[in-house]
Amino acid sequence: MKLLVSSDFSERAAAIFREDGHDVTVMRGSDGATPAMPPPDTSRILVARAETLPALTRMDCGPLGVLLLDDKAASASGLRNLLLPLLRNWQQKQLDGVFTLVSGDTCRRVNYLSYEHGHEVARVVVPADCSEHFLHAGSDSHDELRTFGIKLAGISRVSPPYEVRRNRYDFHIFALVESGALEISSPTTRSTVKPGDMLVIPAGTQCCYRSRIKTTFLWFHLIPEMFPDICSSGTGGSPHVARMLVQDVLMTYARHYREEAAGIYPDSGEVLVPLATLIGQILRRQLADMGISDSEHNDRHTLQRAMSLLRNSTTPFWSVHDLARAVGCSDSRFYRLTHRILQKTPYQMVLDVRMQRACDLLAHTTFKLEQIAMATGYADAFSFSSAFKRHTGKNPSEYRDTHRFPA
Repeated sequence: MKLLVSSDFSERAAAIFREDGHDVTVMRGSDGATPAMPPPDTSRILVARAETLPALTRMDCGPLGVLLLDDKAASASGLRNLLLPLLRNWQQKQLDGVFTLVSGDTCRRVNYLSYEHGHEVARVVVPADCSEHFLHAGSDSHDELRTFGIKLAGISRVSPPYEVRRNRYDFHIFALVESGALEISSPTTRSTVKPGDMLVIPAGTQCCYRSRIKTTFLWFHLIPEMFPDICSSGTGGSPHVARMLVQDVLMTYARHYREEAAGIYPDSGEVLVPLATLIGQILRRQLADMGISDSEHNDRHTLQRAMSLLRNSTTPFWSVHDLARAVGCSDSRFYRLTHRILQKTPYQMVLDVRMQRACDLLAHTTFKLEQIAMATGYADAFSFSSAFKRHTGKNPSEYRDTHRFPA
């Protein structure tokens, strides 16, 4: 491996690297402590002491990879017993363009560091065994996501000591933990994001999140101008953690999007737009619901279960009383829920689902009206036709003529 050893190391250190077969060049600093500017050849990996990090961040290192060693790792025994075994297992391209901190106790990969006026303002620590997959997969599909306000998105599988710390974010963060856990800390709050939880960090927030166990999570960087209500929707300008009822759906769409973005099929581009639309809609719905209480979430979930029963049941003969009992409600409470959340009576909700089923059968099948009437809970074709026209403004034959799918 090609190494550029900082002048704050002794000649003995350079000799140890050479003995292990490395191509070593020793830098010469003007004061013996601060590293000099790296030469134009940035194909080498800079080896420096950890305390020189602030000085290094003020240098124009370009794509230079940097190995930072604490006192224990920089000692002769530390070089032989800790660093050299690591270098034997690493390829040079793994170190290019990143800061890697090596101490007597652990090794950490730093993919991004930012300093202002000598103070650290941002840090991203990603250990070598972590993986990150961007949804756009390096293709032009990024444009479909940006249409819905998504600047960047990905699925990360991380392990300790993974950490992201920023004094301020230029974008909103929406994250969903699938397994493991993320620890969140800010000047005003500390919390843990568990599987099924969503995390929202508004732009401008000082925040850090890290993992202490192996964790898989989906994340989105959202454009603030396209999500202006995030700071006023229950977050108070600080990180916000809440349960998400449709986490499996969002993870499935995200993985499918990435597969299509990296796909070899000529029609993959046509699939990305509807997938991006679904992802964007779910994000906006979840953000809109972010400030509501747990009891409100439970009430909405109760109605969602009722709708699923109506749509998936093989029988069309649902009375309001039976539907309320099936989701654990009294008739009066079920009425209050549908009126408050849907602005409908329970009967109107049931009727809407029956008519949607009728529309689907008219458009997608050749069933006779008697068959559709039976499938939607009406006694005969005449009763069904009358109810259908009151609901849609068209009689069944007119609807079928204008909405029939080609065979």
